[in-house]
Amino acid sequence: MLVVPRCDRDSPREEECEDVLAQKREANIRQREECRRLRHAEAVAQKKAAWQREAEGREGRLQGARAARRQELQEALAQRAAAAQERRQKDLLREHAIDQKLRSWEDRENQRLHQMCAEAEQAKMLKASSREHQKSLRLQAAQEAAARRAEERRRRAELERRREESLARREAERQARAPEGAPGDPRAPAPAAAAP
Repeated sequence: MLVVPRCDRDSPREEECEDVLAQKREANIRQREECRRLRHAEAVAQKKAAWQREAEGREGRLQGARAARRQELQEALAQRAAAAQERRQKDLLREHAIDQKLRSWEDRENQRLHQMCAEAEQAKMLKASSREHQKSLRLQAAQEAAARRAEERRRRAELERRREESLARREAERQARAPEGAPGDPRAPAPAAAAP
């Protein structure tokens, strides 16, 4: 604040008062300029501090974002690695299950084929034994038929022999009776017809 001293215009010290006033004015101007400069410097310092804080905050945010991004990338890599590992394990388990099912199917199929072969062999043996049995039955039937035919022939031969004997006996009886009678004797029996 500018303090103006009282000076009379007529006094000899008027020049002094003007000098003092000029000095005080200059001092006040310098003080105002210094205050303005200080305020300006303070404002500049505050702005610099704000800019620095803002830059530090931005840098901190950037570092935080970079760290978060690195963390996300690491987590994504870890998740991909875990998913790949899980997929490999599932593939291995699937292949193991497929191999086990295939081996089980092959065992069942081998067992079924072995059983089929055994049944076919048994059927073949049964068929062969049945064929042998049929053959023996046919042979037996043929032998029985041959025996029946032989028996029939023997029986016919026996009948023929008896008939021949009977005819021979009758012829002998007739001839024995013939000397008794004449050849033209009507009481004589008629000669027997020839056997067919």
